[in-house]
Amino acid sequence: MSPLRSTLALLVCFVAAFAPEELRYEPRLATPVTATLHLTRETAQDGARATYDGEEQEREAAGTTYQVEERLTVVDEVRAAEAGRATVLGRRFTELARSTSYSNPAFEGELDETAEFASPLAGRAVRLERDEDGAWSAALDDEGELEDDAVLAELAGELTLASFLPDAAVERGDSWTVAPERLFELFEPLGGLAWTRVGVDASGWKTFAGFGEEVPEPVPEYEGEVRATFAGRKKVDGVAVAIVELEVDVVRRTDTTANQRAFLRLMDPSERWTLEAAEYTVAYEGSGRLLWDRKEHRAVGLELALELVVTDRSEQTTEEDGEVHRALEESVSHGRCSLEFAFE
Repeated sequence: MSPLRSTLALLVCFVAAFAPEELRYEPRLATPVTATLHLTRETAQDGARATYDGEEQEREAAGTTYQVEERLTVVDEVRAAEAGRATVLGRRFTELARSTSYSNPAFEGELDETAEFASPLAGRAVRLERDEDGAWSAALDDEGELEDDAVLAELAGELTLASFLPDAAVERGDSWTVAPERLFELFEPLGGLAWTRVGVDASGWKTFAGFGEEVPEPVPEYEGEVRATFAGRKKVDGVAVAIVELEVDVVRRTDTTANQRAFLRLMDPSERWTLEAAEYTVAYEGSGRLLWDRKEHRAVGLELALELVVTDRSEQTTEEDGEVHRALEESVSHGRCSLEFAFE
């Protein structure tokens, strides 16, 4: 190749590398896509404090550790689409596995346990359909029945990761923000899967959400942001992909007062203590990368690694001899969370 042609070829490559990129999702009809999801989370309590009428009380961190791991594999097939989104989707759950590990040193091994969980949807197929308002509904799409059809109402729709894409064409180095709610959808990417512990009959258990009472599901509030940046293009296993770098700095606050009051009524029916407020806060900070197929216009993979700070805080009052006393308890845990998504 002549020097002139070499120069022109390099110039073309340079221009292409910095040309605007339109990142969009495009559903492919009758094209099965296998999504493999791996989620892990671990936390360890390493801080605790308590006050009574404003005076610090001796309190040691329990050192409680908790780990959870999920491995999920589904095969999705778009059967109908409109305006760039699937409206009818077939999904087969080929692998649904969840395990947890819990340890509390304060009980000298008596509360150390590892558990495996199963979902009634494992190996089953469903048909998902989106209505005009964007809400998804599900029905079984194979032979047989479910013991409880309520599980179908908890399923999520198409798994595209398109909510992490920009609204317009971007150039290398351009950034945009993603609503924090989209991040937390990744923690239950398929929706509720009705996990039950293997080998344990939980039919008589009271639900944790309200301990047998009708307690509204707490609605979390968010602070901070998820920032996405178009970092360029490359080939991965022969596929031309766009690279989106993700930076996460988000706090999720949940008012758990109603739930904790129900728990106290269960544990202490005398109601000697009155719960004034309870809050569960998790701070997430970390980074990741989304790979997007430039030709097929769909996700290739996503990786996220996050550091966690979990704060559980409650404030209670009690009355003794006509005087009101106030107690504050707070525990802090640190940990990490990772998410790996692959599509093929």
